[in-house]
Amino acid sequence: MRISNKAAQEYYFILKSIFPKVTVEEGRFLKEFKTSLIEFTLVHPQCTYDTLEEEFGSPQDILHEYLDMHDSNKISQDIKRMHLRKIIFRCILIAIITSFIAYCMLLINIKDKALDSFPDRLVISIIEED
Repeated sequence: MRISNKAAQEYYFILKSIFPKVTVEEGRFLKEFKTSLIEFTLVHPQCTYDTLEEEFGSPQDILHEYLDMHDSNKISQDIKRMHLRKIIFRCILIAIITSFIAYCMLLINIKDKALDSFPDRLVISIIEED
């Protein structure tokens, strides 16, 4: 579903940008909240950003309430785990790219050696026998 009201789009964009998207639970919460925003804008099509803040609270307040409802230690551990996954993924990606470059350089070196092993010209000597 798409939010048609510009103020609601801005409100949801701010909330989504500050929200830690670590587990499926956060994604589910954002999806449900987006549905609530859409329903509210259908009933109040001319609502403004201030109206949304009065109805739902500021995006920061929603984040604080969500974090208060859930175990903050678990969320911080999930964030650390996600950060570690990103670091490992980047290291693996760098290793793959480095290996690929080294392999290409090896192939170029082999090609150059093979080309150097072929003679540049052929010299034919004619020897006359008496």
